[in-house]
Amino acid sequence: MYQQISTIESSSLSNDELEMQEIQLIITTADGSESSSSSSVIHKTARDQFFEDIQHEKDKNRWSAKCLLCKKSKRIIDKLGVTSNFTRHARQYHKDQYEQWLNESKQVNSVVQKNKITHHFRKKSHSPVRLSYGPNNSRQIELYMAIVNDLIINLGLPLSIVERPAFINFMQKVDSKFIMTSRRTLSRKTIPVLHDKITDHLKMFCSTAIFLSLALDVWTDRRKRSFFAITGLIFLQNIALNIYFFNFPAHSIINGDFKTYVLCFASLWGSHSGSLLLEKYEEIVDKFGIKNKVIRIVTDSAANNINAFQKMIIPGFEQYFVEDDNGDSNDDNGSDADNSDGTFSDEYEYAADISSTTNSLVAYGFNI
Repeated sequence: MYQQISTIESSSLSNDELEMQEIQLIITTADGSESSSSSSVIHKTARDQFFEDIQHEKDKNRWSAKCLLCKKSKRIIDKLGVTSNFTRHARQYHKDQYEQWLNESKQVNSVVQKNKITHHFRKKSHSPVRLSYGPNNSRQIELYMAIVNDLIINLGLPLSIVERPAFINFMQKVDSKFIMTSRRTLSRKTIPVLHDKITDHLKMFCSTAIFLSLALDVWTDRRKRSFFAITGLIFLQNIALNIYFFNFPAHSIINGDFKTYVLCFASLWGSHSGSLLLEKYEEIVDKFGIKNKVIRIVTDSAANNINAFQKMIIPGFEQYFVEDDNGDSNDDNGSDADNSDGTFSDEYEYAADISSTTNSLVAYGFNI
């Protein structure tokens, strides 16, 4: 069995000469004693192992060496920096010694490679161990949610920020025990869970609402992707609610006040036809269970919006959508006209500046 006890020694006799390296080995005997001999020295090349008295002839760009195994003195010549002639001589004329040296060289290389790998991992094992927070640690959760809420959601930074070396180094300086999450975890676990949580809170708001006024619009980003958005103006009874959105509290002390929330921001595929917008609208309304609570739908005056909602009749307001004998709608006399039973009237007034900035908004439905 061979054990390495010295490092590789390098020497250069000339600029054209190859680097000479040798490895000193000690043969360990069965009883544990160690002995060294000249035969235990395993050189890297056959020239160094079987030849001596190396002479350089730079003017002729060659070198020569005397074979140690030949009975008669014999010098082998080769091109300067090349050892193929030396190796060929040893392999052809001293086959047994050459094969023995070749096998020993392979064993030495295996031991050296193993020692390098062992040393590499040993160095790491002796390095100071860095303690890290567990996944349920309060500080770990605090920093993690701060990244999600403050940087990704509020500032709109990309999810890939958690993979950037500069940001990882920054967080290590903030707290060296913090474990950075991956983009995959954010996109497949964290964001979907938060989205579901927000949806549940919005459904709770809608369930306690008396009436809702919806504003619809289609939006296109720079990459020409279309999105369908619905904003709900919610009027609740006198109820105090405390709802948390992405760990940011939205307090709703409801005393006749209006609250506005985005109910939907979904991708819209295909042509923006009136039938597609109506289908998307009905899907969202059914999802939040507010079909019988909608008293107003506000859109812009685009043709597809008018086509989608002009024939819609809001439940509970059927009489306002029935034309009279003269072809005039029921609201021609104004929304503040007295009705026969006196039950329908404008109870709430809206500020003039709000109505003046609607930019040709078309409203379907009536106040109650």
